[in-house]
Amino acid sequence: MSANTHNKFLRNTGFSAACVALSVIFCAGAGAQPGTEPARQLFARYQQLEHNFDPALAQLYADGAIIKVTRIYAGGVQRQLLVPGDLYQLALRQSMPLAKAEGDYNRFRDVSYHAAAGGVRIRATRYSVWRNYTSPYTALVARGADGHWRIVEETIVQQMPVKP
Repeated sequence: MSANTHNKFLRNTGFSAACVALSVIFCAGAGAQPGTEPARQLFARYQQLEHNFDPALAQLYADGAIIKVTRIYAGGVQRQLLVPGDLYQLALRQSMPLAKAEGDYNRFRDVSYHAAAGGVRIRATRYSVWRNYTSPYTALVARGADGHWRIVEETIVQQMPVKP
């Protein structure tokens, strides 16, 4: 990815702190299953770091994570991006100062946790404060070889602003 494309990626994700992320509210899902406590703790930490615009948020992603971003443009045109975990980690670290300056963060509600193959699936409704829209959010978190739980897959829907 060229530097110009990388910068456009950083800006266009709004970095709802890097497509995901900066939130204030942590709501425990009523439908949570036994064995989901590590995922609950990880997501609580995720939201805390996001709300504080802390670049350490990037450490919650596995290097091999896959971030699936669907961007919805004016007129309903959709574009899907697959962002590798290592690039997403870099983008998160670099975007935090801009996200903080713009007040770009997310709030989550209707959070649920469900056992999934190899980990725990988190589902929530994400509200982008900076862009003022609501969208679905999902993440798969799993224990890595080092024993730490990390995000291994994340799916985000973004509504892209209309350019003046």
